[in-house]
Amino acid sequence: MLREVMDAAAPDAVLLTETNLPHAQNHSYYGDGDEAHMVYQFSLAPLLLHALHRGTSRYLNEWARNRCTAPEGCTFLNFTASHDGIGLRPAEGLIPQSEIEALIESMHGFGGYVSMKSNPDGSNSPYEINISYFDALQGTAGGRDQWQVPRFLASQTVMLAIKGIPALYVQSLIASPNDLEGVEKTGRTRSINRRKWDYGQLSGLIRNPYTPNNLVFHELRRLLAIRRQQPAFHPDAGQEILALGDAFFGVRRLSASSEQEILAISNLTEWPQRLCLQPQTGLSLTDRSFDLIGNGPVTMVNEATILQPYQTLWLAEKQPAKKVAKP
Repeated sequence: MLREVMDAAAPDAVLLTETNLPHAQNHSYYGDGDEAHMVYQFSLAPLLLHALHRGTSRYLNEWARNRCTAPEGCTFLNFTASHDGIGLRPAEGLIPQSEIEALIESMHGFGGYVSMKSNPDGSNSPYEINISYFDALQGTAGGRDQWQVPRFLASQTVMLAIKGIPALYVQSLIASPNDLEGVEKTGRTRSINRRKWDYGQLSGLIRNPYTPNNLVFHELRRLLAIRRQQPAFHPDAGQEILALGDAFFGVRRLSASSEQEILAISNLTEWPQRLCLQPQTGLSLTDRSFDLIGNGPVTMVNEATILQPYQTLWLAEKQPAKKVAKP
């Protein structure tokens, strides 16, 4: 009824649901395409965190390939972080419980908290992880390491490439670390990712080329500018999840008019990985050798290339034509 009223009164408005529920329940808010236009893609954040934490795309791939669909005329709001925590209910049935528990334990080690929910039988179960997404990626199941910035950027680049409309939380855009002082001051664990910045302090950090804040902020702005120019990243563009093995997450995007195809491929591990498309996908890397992120052709040997730890390629068939500025 709400959708019908909106369609009559404000046909250009978009009905968006924010429902932190298991995947199937969350997507039920589309109805038959006649209820919500968009739903928050809550399963993405825990699945992507798990994939980068374990260095495997197994469960992320399975979800994206088999369950990540929306009715015609509808789409997702893709995000990895918000003013609340990383929901665990949306991971139910998608990641084994033992691996969720191991992930929670690691997040405790990275300075995070876990909020619990009360069940009808009187028991409690984990509801969400309270941690900044940047600090959640300061290490892997093996502990902290030196790859925090590239690992975090990989998470955001995957989010920008999959079907839907991307949403960047301001604390992610500026690589905010855990605000433990905020938690102590408010007594609320969600305050860990709601840092209230002093503008002068933040400006100084973003201007300093040696800070994570500078590196993340400017790279995300650059990626958004690149993405904005690609018809293959339109919400209505087609999507195919590529079978490239557990080390990679790959998605093939094709614009509705077939004017552009992009292969977005990320190395989810801390090791260099050899990528060869032909044996697994039947696609030719030679025909898709221009990397939009690197703004140049990829280096290939025998139809294969190397992706460095947490590197992402946005591969197109050819270099896009440069736009000529209007006089």
